Amino acid sequence: MENSRYDEREFALRFPDSNTVAFLTNLYAGYCHAPRAARRAMAARFAASFARLEKIPDDFASASTHFMPVVRDPAYFSLARLHDQAAGKDERRLAVPGAELAEDLLVHLAWDTESSISAVNLERLEGWGVSLDEALKLAKDNLREHTEPGSMSEPSPGLFCGQWGDSYESSRMLLIDLVYRLEVSGDPVAFVPHRSQFWVTGTHNLAGLRALLKSGEETHSIEYPLSPNLYVLRDGNWKLYEPPAPELRELWLALRRRRLALDYQQQKTLLDAIHEQQRIDVFVAAYALFNLGATGKPQSTCVWTKGVDTLLPKVEQVTFLINPESREVITVPWQAALSVMGNVMEEQPELWPKRYRVRSFPDEAQILELRELRQAGPTEVS
Repeated sequence: MENSRYDEREFALRFPDSNTVAFLTNLYAGYCHAPRAARRAMAARFAASFARLEKIPDDFASASTHFMPVVRDPAYFSLARLHDQAAGKDERRLAVPGAELAEDLLVHLAWDTESSISAVNLERLEGWGVSLDEALKLAKDNLREHTEPGSMSEPSPGLFCGQWGDSYESSRMLLIDLVYRLEVSGDPVAFVPHRSQFWVTGTHNLAGLRALLKSGEETHSIEYPLSPNLYVLRDGNWKLYEPPAPELRELWLALRRRRLALDYQQQKTLLDAIHEQQRIDVFVAAYALFNLGATGKPQSTCVWTKGVDTLLPKVEQVTFLINPESREVITVPWQAALSVMGNVMEEQPELWPKRYRVRSFPDEAQILELRELRQAGPTEVS
């Protein structure tokens, strides 16, 4: 493409004329997953979109006709900000306000035309003199106009999947009346593994829940991932849903662990780079999966080491390294660690996934408390 420069380190195309950067990770993932016959057309569409880049109008009335709501998880912009910080860029462009849709899901404002989709940041909203709620109301109205009610297929009884094909399937979670019209068994349960999928079934439909979780095993790892969570619709609000059936709960937890492992690894890589640049002596602990306890089922864990200023990930089990030489450890559930050491676990609000800074280690009395709460730990500590 003319007037573009390939940035190998960032795996991106830079357009100096418009100060635009096109990151290629999601495009490449989609290209690899697409049928071979469709790849040339996919690349052509991408090139065409950047050949006709448009700027968001300064006039609010003109811009509002192209507003659309987009659903993102909190890690999306948090990791992007770290990426900019590690690359020495201005992070303020990513001050993109969001409204809570459900736990771990936010709604942001996008400006959408035939050639491009742009996130609307706080500076732009302030320039228009409007609130996020006002703009999102217009965006939701636009989404409704682009939503044919019959565009949800039913691949099996009581299991529905959005088929609009416009990259806003997940945004249809906002259209509560659309969901309530679906004939499901029990309360509606939604699943949005990435931005272009919207699944709905019912709390009483175990086969439907199993099918959508299985679909997540295949689709949640491809381009534009969104959330591994299930959400139940009650009294017009989406709430985090934990399936009570043991088999379904294990499928759901496995998806969550895999997504967190990816996000935490990316976060750690970026934080390590930032700390090295700024000469900050803080250890970023890894999010690891081990077979813990009598069941031998995988659970997430991290290591808390004596004398090391550390950023801990939020995990299921915390392993305290009591003696590095003998590798003596105590492993306890997260809530147990919080109950004993919560006063020194400082949550870092700017980071997502969540991390907690710990600058001290349990004293002898606290170690005794932890021993009473401990569980069988991992076979080794890395």
